[in-house]
Amino acid sequence: MEPVASATVLSDQEGDERWTPRRNSRCDTPSGCPTGASTRIPVCCATWECSRSGPAGTASSSWDGQVAEHPDEHVTDSWTTLATIAADTERLRLGVMVNVLALKHPAEVARATVTLDLLSGGRLVFGAGLGSSAAEFQALGHDPDPRVRAEKLDEALQVLDGLWAGHPFTFHGRWFTVTDLAFQPVSPQRPRIPVWIAGTWPSRRPMRRAARWDGAFPTRAGLGHTQMMPPSDLEAVVSYVHAQQSIRNRPFDVVMEGLTSGSQQDTDAMVVAPYRAAGLTWWVEKLGWFRGPVELVRARIGSGPPRPANPRADVA
Repeated sequence: MEPVASATVLSDQEGDERWTPRRNSRCDTPSGCPTGASTRIPVCCATWECSRSGPAGTASSSWDGQVAEHPDEHVTDSWTTLATIAADTERLRLGVMVNVLALKHPAEVARATVTLDLLSGGRLVFGAGLGSSAAEFQALGHDPDPRVRAEKLDEALQVLDGLWAGHPFTFHGRWFTVTDLAFQPVSPQRPRIPVWIAGTWPSRRPMRRAARWDGAFPTRAGLGHTQMMPPSDLEAVVSYVHAQQSIRNRPFDVVMEGLTSGSQQDTDAMVVAPYRAAGLTWWVEKLGWFRGPVELVRARIGSGPPRPANPRADVA
């Protein structure tokens, strides 16, 4: 579960003014950021800071967590962090990867997401997954069994989608119940806030789930923080997801996290190119504690995203 990342779109929208931050200001030192053993909160502050002054083509993404797994670990609230970023920007896309819906009631999430989407002018992307830490579930009195988490996730997504529509909605599942409830206001995005589903490849079930929504965010089992899924694996994910989709040729994003230097443009473009050829539409730069002190993270965000060699080429 990573705290914060900076993402760039690799589709033919790259360079569009919609991705350009509004302000051109910078704080030399992020205020209110503790400097203990964890870099989670400083990284959040660095992302906020650079979202105000960063280059075009970037977006911010905050990873969601409810409890710290270690006593010295700081974890921020994702919605508060993104609301702060949204208030200082006009065009950055905002997202949480991932929301652990199995730990929350979807009605609360529906309110929070629509509120943030309205305040940001329709810039939210909603990411969901099982959650990588069984310790979170145990600490909060929830069943950590992945099968139970998957059932809760699927039900919660149905409830979320139903409440987002703004019409009277009824749902009776094993874990969640909603009776004739209509939520207003609704998101300015149509048909809804985009939903990206995260999952660990080669597990097929999360990718089947992703095929029913608006995007897939695969990771690879067994990889460390500084390792990346090989392009051949991403190509296999894209092929599998497309085969599962009942409606073809609709907008669908493929998202992956990786590492680039930010200082060697040609080399960075070569790193991204095979993933883009495999169908990648969003590159998420890994910016966790493993990248070093917060000053290095700030510098990496400030240098901007990796630029594809041919940014206007079509992407599958």
